Amino acid sequence: MPFLSINRTIPILIVSPILASIAVTGYFGYINGRKAVDNLAEKINLQTTRAIEAYVQEFLGDPQQLLAFNDAYIKGTGLDINDFDTLRNIFAQTVPKMSSGVGYGNEQGQYAGIFLDVSNYKDLEFYQRDESTGSNVNIYRIQPGQPDRLLKTIPYDPRDRPWYKSAVKAGKAVWSEIYVFAGSGALGMTATFPVYNKNKVLQGVFSNDIVLNDISGFLEELYISPQGEAFIIERNGQIVGNSLGESPFIVVDGEQERLNVRDSSDPLIKKVSQAIFERVENQTLSLDEETYFKLIADKTSQYIGVMPIKDGRGIDWLIVVAIPETDFSSVILASVRSTLIVGGTIAILATIMGLLAAKWIIKPIQSLNWAAKAIEEDRFEPATLTKVIERQDEVGELARVFQNMATVVGASKANLKQQMSELENEVLQAKRKSNDRRRYDPTTISDLLKRSRTMRDRFSNSQSNGHGRSLSEQLKQVQYFASFSEQNLQKLIALGQKQILQENEILFHEDDLGESFYLILQGSVKIYIEKLDKFLTNLSGGDFFGELSLLLGIPRTATVKTLEETSLFVLDRQGFQLFLQEYPDIGQEIAQQLCEHQEELEERKQLLKAAGLLDDEESFNSNPLNWIRKRIFSFQS
Repeated sequence: MPFLSINRTIPILIVSPILASIAVTGYFGYINGRKAVDNLAEKINLQTTRAIEAYVQEFLGDPQQLLAFNDAYIKGTGLDINDFDTLRNIFAQTVPKMSSGVGYGNEQGQYAGIFLDVSNYKDLEFYQRDESTGSNVNIYRIQPGQPDRLLKTIPYDPRDRPWYKSAVKAGKAVWSEIYVFAGSGALGMTATFPVYNKNKVLQGVFSNDIVLNDISGFLEELYISPQGEAFIIERNGQIVGNSLGESPFIVVDGEQERLNVRDSSDPLIKKVSQAIFERVENQTLSLDEETYFKLIADKTSQYIGVMPIKDGRGIDWLIVVAIPETDFSSVILASVRSTLIVGGTIAILATIMGLLAAKWIIKPIQSLNWAAKAIEEDRFEPATLTKVIERQDEVGELARVFQNMATVVGASKANLKQQMSELENEVLQAKRKSNDRRRYDPTTISDLLKRSRTMRDRFSNSQSNGHGRSLSEQLKQVQYFASFSEQNLQKLIALGQKQILQENEILFHEDDLGESFYLILQGSVKIYIEKLDKFLTNLSGGDFFGELSLLLGIPRTATVKTLEETSLFVLDRQGFQLFLQEYPDIGQEIAQQLCEHQEELEERKQLLKAAGLLDDEESFNSNPLNWIRKRIFSFQS
């Protein structure tokens, strides 16, 4: 079976687009799922970073507002800024309602502050440094209704602390650097507010401490995604807080030091931070605006969001949110899986239906193919197409045509075999006679060959012209023979002959006598006026010409030349005369048909006159039918 047979091709053409559509749908479903996940991850990143920013801005804004309020209150009431007992009462009302610790230190080194105990965030502690404590600060536990209980004494000078120096250096309200608190050992930073007298001389600095554990606690409680994490760092890489539970400081030689992301033990923080700083160095990432990108961290593809946060008082941090792609892979896989399940089910059903449809189409075509081969090999059985013929569609119609054609071809082959058998008998008899005479009779052989050619030509004339119609069917299309019976047509065919011309061969010239009528079996001819070099038309298989010149006895009006090898059915004057003598009534029908073509007769009138065939023009004009009848029947004689 050929590789591209319809038995293979049609199922392939039906099934392939279905499978391809499912594959393409699944692919684009996966791609669109990835895009949707990218958009979702960016949206979650944006919401998370902005939520963290809002919290941090509020967390950092309250301490500065509190200091400004205290300064305004003291100045508004005219209180002595160095009256530490009054300051203690004010601070005690503020902590823990609005702050975790508030203090004031002056240029003389005196200091007073109220702080929450970071071990329980409940008890209050009072820090005092004056002339009585020397270079130390006393730390007391404040107990309502009881005298203060001294907890410990430590060396302390507010003027040497980072928060005091930051305020003095800036000359305005600023944040200190992040540092380790002296009393509690917690990591935090201080909001500072310098106080000046009317002469703009520094009197001291208000301080409000915040513990960075609060930021880490917020990040740990914040839900980002199943495995999403967030952390905040300074631009130098030092960690402010994170959601992974890693401490923002380490102990080196018994002292606490800030932890840099480059030294972090968490691979996610380390890898993401490294990627951010590398992009900044390569100038492919700007830290002045929100930025989103993807990278591989901790062997997982991560969606990274980076947002800078500043408050104009020294805060310049970076909020980083990392969301692993695995948090969304289940969504993508579920989408692809559902697409494949639905698509696969549809593909199976469509494939089954397609194969059934292909079988319904292919099976009758195979039967027709087998029938055609059987006809070719002369072993056709009509029962072969019985089931196909019962169909009421185009295939059934084609099968009926095949069966009729097989019957005609079979009969023709049988007729040919009979004729060939007769011819072989005649040749055998001729050979015997020739052997008896010991010589060949050229006249007999020539006559025998002529008869053989005549029989072949007549057989060929009775067959299809290659376009599915017999010669009698073609003659039936000629207007003059449309009413002929099959018997009359076969008689007419027997009087004609087949003529084969080569390419570019002239059949006749204009002004030649019209002695024959032609019907094109195969090939094509060109009709033109040679004298004027004017093209008229081209005719091909099934077309006819030359009938008017033959019927009316007028000269040819154009030249005819073959365009390719051309096979013609030719009916000459003598054959047509014999036909009209045997069937005179048909001459009347032909005259009637010819008379109906008045326009064509008018065109030929001048030719009839020039040829001396139109002596009575008045009779022609008044009753052309009688004139044509006389002409046709005079043509018989």
